Amino acid sequence: MEGHDGDDMNGAGYNGDHGIDGTTHGNDARTRDFLAPVNPWCHAGGSGLFPDAAQTFSGSSSFNQSWLGLESLDLNSGEDWTLSNTRQTGLYRTLRFSMTYGAMKLPLAIGQSDLMKFRKGLPEYLDQMDKMFTGNTVDGSTSFIAGESGTIDLDGTSSDEEAAYEQDDQLTPLSIGNKRASSTSTNASSPRKRSKSPALRAMDNNMRTHNEIANHRLCLMESMFEHRKQEDHNSQSALSQKIDRVTQIAKEMGISAQTPTLFRGLYNIIHNESDMDFFLANGPEERMIIIEQATPVDVVSAAATHCADPWDDLEEMMMAELEHAEDDDAFMYGMYQYALHIDKHLNRAEYRQPAMTGLEWVQRKLGDSKAYYSMFRMSPPMFHRLHDLLVQSYGLKSSTKSTSIEALGMFLWMIGAPQSVRQAEDRFERSLGTVSNMLHKILKCMVKLATDIIKPVDPQFRTMHPRLRNRRFYPYFKDCIGAIDGTHVPCVVPNHKFVQHLCRKGMTTQNVMAVCDFDMRFIFVLAGWLGSVHDMRVFNDGTTTYSHVFPHPPAGKYYLVDSGYPNRLGYLAPYKGTKYHLQEYRDAPEPQGKEETFNYAHSCLRNVIERSFGVLKMKWHILHQIPSYAPHKQSQIIVACCALHNFIRISGIEDRHFARCDRDDNYVPRQASDNQPDPEEVEDESDLMNEFCDSIAYALLNHS
Repeated sequence: MEGHDGDDMNGAGYNGDHGIDGTTHGNDARTRDFLAPVNPWCHAGGSGLFPDAAQTFSGSSSFNQSWLGLESLDLNSGEDWTLSNTRQTGLYRTLRFSMTYGAMKLPLAIGQSDLMKFRKGLPEYLDQMDKMFTGNTVDGSTSFIAGESGTIDLDGTSSDEEAAYEQDDQLTPLSIGNKRASSTSTNASSPRKRSKSPALRAMDNNMRTHNEIANHRLCLMESMFEHRKQEDHNSQSALSQKIDRVTQIAKEMGISAQTPTLFRGLYNIIHNESDMDFFLANGPEERMIIIEQATPVDVVSAAATHCADPWDDLEEMMMAELEHAEDDDAFMYGMYQYALHIDKHLNRAEYRQPAMTGLEWVQRKLGDSKAYYSMFRMSPPMFHRLHDLLVQSYGLKSSTKSTSIEALGMFLWMIGAPQSVRQAEDRFERSLGTVSNMLHKILKCMVKLATDIIKPVDPQFRTMHPRLRNRRFYPYFKDCIGAIDGTHVPCVVPNHKFVQHLCRKGMTTQNVMAVCDFDMRFIFVLAGWLGSVHDMRVFNDGTTTYSHVFPHPPAGKYYLVDSGYPNRLGYLAPYKGTKYHLQEYRDAPEPQGKEETFNYAHSCLRNVIERSFGVLKMKWHILHQIPSYAPHKQSQIIVACCALHNFIRISGIEDRHFARCDRDDNYVPRQASDNQPDPEEVEDESDLMNEFCDSIAYALLNHS
């Protein structure tokens, strides 16, 4: 359900979001896309596929009426409105509505093929679509940049603590690809996940049976109390009615406060239910005698009658039963804790004695540069420099059972190959809990590193990059300081988050925005936005919510952006509707006209962001599909990969992935465009930047 960009509403362009957008559509957006037919003959008893005189819809909005040829249409009333009096010449005109409660977007489509699909009415599945999208909101609360959101905290446990239970976790990543796909199986030195002991399984069954009996007992007692409460209510109601009747008859007999002796007799009667029954069963003369002869209430006798109530005995029995049940509960709970203690401490599997520890495996690979680069995506000198930096400045420490070198090697191996937690457990001979904690520890350090390394070298951008001095770009782009773009990172998400993460490619992704300079270094990275949103939503969040961190262009400077962003002050976009990407020019004639000439130069210079994304994904394969970690951890993994990207770039040590791009400025790794939806064009916003764009285009055309 994607929105549409560049559609003019009230004469102003807007940036459409991808349907499920809590900010635009409210906290409970129920989005419905459908085609609504409009009858061009709006007279009574109209003809055609839709014989009704007009189609009536509900909405609250307004738009440029000239698009539809409507003479009068008011959508701001908040009431039902009718389309009528069309001035079009075609046979049918269709409107595509993205309808929400309180907001409406009305992009226009002309044609008859889609209209024919609805000749029998709207689809039957609209109610199911309402249910599907109910509560699916995208409000930006998941966005993450290094240093501005909470980093990962270890849950107060040692990184070497062996997990008491290694049960399957829904968030435990699955194996990806064919490489080591079956490595969750283990050998003799790495036994399978230990199952529960017989004592614990028996106590599980006993506890389940005990809980069922206790629940049945409580339900029975509740029903008995409810029955007693209802009986008391009925008895009190009947007694009140009987007292009212006796009192009314006594008044008719002339008994009142003026006859104190008879009034006291009446008072004595209404305190004894049997006397009232006898009183009501006789005639007027007998009733007077009964009142005259009524004796005072015997309080002791009444108390004795009350004590004889069988419900009192039942209540005492139930209270005694509850006391016994508490003793049973305490006994069962104690036995269960004892079974847990046995299972945890007295029935543990023997410690593994691996033929080669994880540390030994990492050190062995360090001796082979080629094998090490394949496994850990960097050279041994780069690894040692990164390890020393994390130890000295970012809190990486060894523990009694695992070293910092092993933890860092495992982290790089997991995000580079990629490998799952279970594969790391098998390779490094560690429990799942230990592997997870080691991953947390390194990821926490990487997020801290990202805070210091993902930022401009010179926040004022005072130095012109050497590439801009090339005669192809100078002096036309001499004030350009970098490029901005978004990339979709596939990720595995829970079912209830599927719709929000669904991008236009039909897969679940995170929409990540990055800013880079011409050295292919990221200077700003915003992760965490769900794949269903438009790039402009992410851009606006980065420039507003994180305005204090975002590297805004100084006066007179600007970034290069693609057609998915508007031409606005400080951000230079290409001409819309004209071929732009380099692959469109490779097998085509030379650029013709000012627009193609400008777009070609713009694309050649802006491809630095695409090349940066390509190297990033070519090196860290986990970004091809992030496993089903918690969503906030997925965002932190993306930022950590960008931090490693920058560290390698500024280290001064040659890297084969960067070297391939350095040899050819027009080389863009294919990973940059894999599974990436095409940008949705948006309308330009700044006449000043449009004029600036034209001036560069004419200068380039004259130079050529």
